[in-house]
Amino acid sequence: MLILDEPTEGLDPRQRRDILELIKGLAGKHTVVLSTHILADVKATCQSALVIHRGKIRVHDSIDKLTQGGQKSLEDVFLEATTDDVESAAASAA
Repeated sequence: MLILDEPTEGLDPRQRRDILELIKGLAGKHTVVLSTHILADVKATCQSALVIHRGKIRVHDSIDKLTQGGQKSLEDVFLEATTDDVESAAASAA
């Protein structure tokens, strides 16, 4: 099992591409846990994703199911999974 925390942070485009290819090459042979805020990296390398917000799992499914076969972006999925707390906090502060 490999746990990678923000593996492409600070890399130039060539290094980023190489790391993402390495991660994809590990699939099937190893379990890879990728922690990142770069959702393009998730889409490029992962078969499934989960969103943890404020210590709770909000979303967990295959990329295809989360994006409804490409009809939604992972950004949309993330925003939907985390919006309720942001709106509640803003309403409380007002």
